[in-house]
Amino acid sequence: MIANPPPATIGAALRQASQRWGQRTAYLCGQQAHGFAGMEASSARLACGLLGLGIKRGERIGVIGLNQIEWLQLFFAATRIGVAVVGLSVRYRDNEIEHMVNDSAIKAVFTVPDCEGFDFPAMLARLAPRMPGLQHVVVIDAAPQAGAGSMRLSALLATERDIAALEAAEAQVVPEDLAMVIYTSGTTGQPKGAGLSNGSMVAAALGQARHVRTTEADHIQLALPFNHVGGITAGC
Repeated sequence: MIANPPPATIGAALRQASQRWGQRTAYLCGQQAHGFAGMEASSARLACGLLGLGIKRGERIGVIGLNQIEWLQLFFAATRIGVAVVGLSVRYRDNEIEHMVNDSAIKAVFTVPDCEGFDFPAMLARLAPRMPGLQHVVVIDAAPQAGAGSMRLSALLATERDIAALEAAEAQVVPEDLAMVIYTSGTTGQPKGAGLSNGSMVAAALGQARHVRTTEADHIQLALPFNHVGGITAGC
């Protein structure tokens, strides 16, 4: 059921869902169920963690990850304070990552420790001298051996909520604020970033829900990755 009037931003949509449906399951990830209220709370803590890192409205973070709950927690945390998420595929390697991090002026990259044996923190450390704007690398679900001194997402998820700072940041977000940057395939040159605003993503999600007649009781099995427009729009 779609509220009238519909929410204007992604953060507003999450707050509305949390208020209306609370403990109802929002996402199923493996054997774990995540309720709307839990997603609102975890993204609020993570948003405060981002603010603590000095990341603010109009800036960008990158996410290298699979379709996992942490990806969505980061997405909601960032967009609710006006920070855009740049989707980075686990298939990308040195050339793609260096170009996209610099082209988007990414301030922080959140990455899985590895995928199919590839060490992403090591790649980012190797590329760091060529990505001067990148200030933070945060490892998602880092194993103890994933690099001494690695910043971990779990630490940011444990951030104490600063309600005043969070509400002040959220109050500045408008539908025109950039929410997502998705890179094209680059078949005729370097990949190019396509920006999606808060308002356009909310409108696309509402249109998708109307088209397939989705209700709050439905869950959709998602195959497309979150760094793809189909994945983040249809799956979020």
